[in-house]
Amino acid sequence: MLAGIVVSAVMGGLAGLAFSLSHESGLLETLLAYQIGGLLAVMAFMALARPMRLRRS
Repeated sequence: MLAGIVVSAVMGGLAGLAFSLSHESGLLETLLAYQIGGLLAVMAFMALARPMRLRRS
């Protein structure tokens, strides 16, 4: 579970970073895109992982 959270945070951050760089945003927007992308990816992972974990029990 912890590995999934870390991987989703990094991948979501990189996706946000790539999106921000492709739109030629400034430095602040690029850094915020990395943080927000990681946060959204972790929230999506947690929302999907919880029902799967409860179903196995």
